[in-house]
Amino acid sequence: MYGEYADLQMFEALKRVNLISAAEYQLIIDGDGKFSNSGQGTEENRNKFLDLDNPISENGGNLSQGERQLMCLARSLLKSPRVLMLDEATASIDYEADAMIQKTIREEFSSTTILTIAHRLKTIIDYDKILVLDGGKIKEFDHPYKLIVDKTSQFRDMCMDTGEFDDLVALAKQAFADSKNR
Repeated sequence: MYGEYADLQMFEALKRVNLISAAEYQLIIDGDGKFSNSGQGTEENRNKFLDLDNPISENGGNLSQGERQLMCLARSLLKSPRVLMLDEATASIDYEADAMIQKTIREEFSSTTILTIAHRLKTIIDYDKILVLDGGKIKEFDHPYKLIVDKTSQFRDMCMDTGEFDDLVALAKQAFADSKNR
C-alpha cells in the first residue's frame, strides 16, 4: 500500500476502525498531517498507529491479534470492496476486540456484501442470510431468525449449543424486524 494513499486517507481509515481516536485524528488534520507522540507517556503507552513510519513486523508480529484484524479492516476500507470475505476474523481475540471489530464491520461496510465464516454465532446473528454447510453440502439458507425458530434447523441446534440461545433468539428477532423496516 506504500504510496497508494495519502497520509490523511490512511489516518482516516485508522480512525474508522478505532486504532486511533477521533481526538488524535483531529490533532492530525488540524496540524500538518502528522502527529507528535511526544508527551504521550511511556514508549509502550504511545499509540503506534499515530506514526505511519512505525514498522510492522512480518505477519503483524508486533501487533496484537485484535490490532491485526483491525488493520486488515482499515486496509479494506481504503480499497472500498464490493465484497468482503472474513474467515474466522474474530476467532482468537477477546470479546472486547470482537465487539469493536463487529461494530466496525456493521458501520463501515453496510453497503458491502460480506461473506463470513464464523464460529461465534453472535457475530453473524444479525446478518441478512445464513448459509449452513455440513460436509461441504448446503443444508440451510435463510434469515437467522427464520432458522433459529425452526425446531428442525441445524442452525438452531448450533445456537442451542452455545449457551447463549435466548440472547441469540432476541438478537435474530430484532434483526429480522429491522430488516422489514428497511
